[in-house]
Amino acid sequence: MIAWAQARRIAAVVDDAGNLILKKSASPGCEAMPGVILQGHLDMVCQADAGTQHDFERDPINAVVRDGWVVAEKVGHCWQLLKAVLAALATARMAAPNKGQANVGWQ
Repeated sequence: MIAWAQARRIAAVVDDAGNLILKKSASPGCEAMPGVILQGHLDMVCQADAGTQHDFERDPINAVVRDGWVVAEKVGHCWQLLKAVLAALATARMAAPNKGQANVGWQ
């Protein structure tokens, strides 16, 4: 993750607790706007998907490769959120919303 960030000129720091913090500079013209925090995690969430029976103290995690990613079948994880966060960071420019506008666009 650190190498990925550095290759994109995104500051990467690991704090004393082991958290990886990535910081991206504001888009031109947005330097005075408040920052945005996007958070995720790389560890497992011990929660089975709806309709799935899974005992996390006894049942093994069924890991599979899907679209080049190792994922756990039928149990909760944060990979989709992390992919969205990394896509936002990798975007060359994020357009600031106009006052009253709800969405931010990626360019």
